[in-house]
Amino acid sequence: MSRPFLLKTSTVSALGGQPIGSSRFSEMMRTIGPFEVAPRIAVGVSGGSDSLGLAFLLNQWASTKGGEAIALTVDHGLRPESGSEARQVKKWLNSIGMSHRTLRWMNSSKNITGVQAAARFARLKLMGKWCRDNSIIHLLIAHHQEDQSDTFLTRLASGSGMDGLAAMPKSRLLTFHEGGGIRLLRPLLNTPSADLSATLETYSQPWVSDPSNSDAQFIRTRLQASRKTLAREGLSTKRLTQASARAGRDRATFELTVSRFLADNALYSPIGYISLIGFPWSNIPQSILIRAFTKLIATFSGATKPPSLRKIEFFVENFRTQKLPFNRTLGGCRFIWKNTDKPFLIVRESGRIKDIIKISPGEKVHWDGRFIVGLGNMTKISGYVRKLTQEDIAHIRRFSQNGYNFKQYETLPSPVKLGLPAIEGLDGCIKIPHLGYVVHTREPWAQFSPSISLCESIFNGASNL
Repeated sequence: MSRPFLLKTSTVSALGGQPIGSSRFSEMMRTIGPFEVAPRIAVGVSGGSDSLGLAFLLNQWASTKGGEAIALTVDHGLRPESGSEARQVKKWLNSIGMSHRTLRWMNSSKNITGVQAAARFARLKLMGKWCRDNSIIHLLIAHHQEDQSDTFLTRLASGSGMDGLAAMPKSRLLTFHEGGGIRLLRPLLNTPSADLSATLETYSQPWVSDPSNSDAQFIRTRLQASRKTLAREGLSTKRLTQASARAGRDRATFELTVSRFLADNALYSPIGYISLIGFPWSNIPQSILIRAFTKLIATFSGATKPPSLRKIEFFVENFRTQKLPFNRTLGGCRFIWKNTDKPFLIVRESGRIKDIIKISPGEKVHWDGRFIVGLGNMTKISGYVRKLTQEDIAHIRRFSQNGYNFKQYETLPSPVKLGLPAIEGLDGCIKIPHLGYVVHTREPWAQFSPSISLCESIFNGASNL
């Protein structure tokens, strides 16, 4: 087994970085607050100079506030020495009185193409879940100035719009797929990596050097090798980061405008669909419509990301010129407009729903990236959550057509019905949570909880069950 690459540093930075003091770090933390009086915070630590430097700083900051910082290292198992490196990180952090946990990625997808992207997602998901399970709502990541500039260039090369060029935000909420409801915080986005190395040098603290960081097959490695050339042409790391920050500022302004557009034109139902009014929105700039439809698709398709910007641009450019009736699909959603007297309906494309998830009494599951579905503790029969079928609907009509909930259900647009969850018991019974329809069981429930929320604006409430 090869040994981990450890770099022993001196107290003088050979890279020209400036050590980060407590007052400077406190200001960084202020920009991503607020925090509790005695905060409990998790931090991802790979053992490299960036994350280890952040861990040292965060441990001191949390201690002065009477709180606690807990380090999380994800062992991906991608290199033979990853396990020994995780143990070394634990020893280093325990030596300064910092708690540490190692999380292991047990997944066959390690052999897939795009392993780095898969590993990044797995790392975030594991840490997010650990935070949720341990009642911690803040998770810090050591992305720094060079990371931000690399992200900017990577997205520029892929043809991203403003959202992509804004790169990584300082704070955001993890989606359900990533761990759900945890604040992901990046206090170092304006901080050079050399400053973190210099900080560790003041502690005479070594760190792990990952050899994959020098592997030219990865685009970030190639970008790092081009930094000096780019800087000579005026594209310094600092300037690229500033450009990203400006795009982020513009993105925030657009987000507010899009939220207002949706608040004025969207009729939202907690059943899991949305209607748009005010069509054709001739006074709305195309860029606002593109962003609005991007968010609508991301929310109501249950997908972890929307279609490409090019596809959404094409859709928005063409849908206003289409003749009625209009019925199109994009990104797992159906867009339906029957006539000018009806609203523009956006629903889940039922044919794309593949999720079948086992569920047991007292358990809740996230289904199709859109619904949290649960069985109450009084339930005695396990089953599977799947999509509602035409056969289920016929069954409901035979046995529940006089019920109040069923009459409300029949007023729903037909495409909406086939996107709802149903629970099929192992004994063959069918439970429709939205109807309160029960056979041989009690307390099934469902709540629309999309992986990617639409926005935080208040919508007009549509009639719902």
